[in-house]
Amino acid sequence: MGGYTTYHVLPSGTAVPRARPASDSSVNISRALALRPSAIIVNLPSNDAAYGFDTTEQIANYTRLADAARRDSVPLWVCTPQPRNLPAAKRRSLPAMRQFVLRVFGPRAVDFWSGLAREDGTLRKEFDAGDGTHLNNAGHRLLFERIRGAGIPGAILAARDRAGTMTPDSLTAPGQSGSR
Repeated sequence: MGGYTTYHVLPSGTAVPRARPASDSSVNISRALALRPSAIIVNLPSNDAAYGFDTTEQIANYTRLADAARRDSVPLWVCTPQPRNLPAAKRRSLPAMRQFVLRVFGPRAVDFWSGLAREDGTLRKEFDAGDGTHLNNAGHRLLFERIRGAGIPGAILAARDRAGTMTPDSLTAPGQSGSR
């Protein structure tokens, strides 16, 4: 949903701080889990940064999403933020959140930053649809290739084969813990 933040997709009933958006039960993780999916992909490119939400808030919200998916034994892939032509002060959280997603979600992180971002965190012109926020067809193609390269269907099938059923621990690479 355009304009949505990590707050919009929190589990239904989650208390949020004043001046923050409430969870939208028509599209949040509770709704997604109610559909009994094989996997969930979370892509929230940059609106938290645009609204000035700090990294502590964003990390707490991503942790709530991961906990909800884990409770229902649904694997969760998380996309990094995307670059955006924001004022420098708001843009600072984007690389930090990219590092958080890559570190915490590891093999279930999808890098939507590399190749799209200039060194200063703004969107490269060859991928800009013209507003400094949204991607053009070349940018969307790059994201498509990254999702395809994430091997999500294969990971789901392999987890089912290893465990007979899907569990959070069966969705990690050998030697890695299922808790993050």
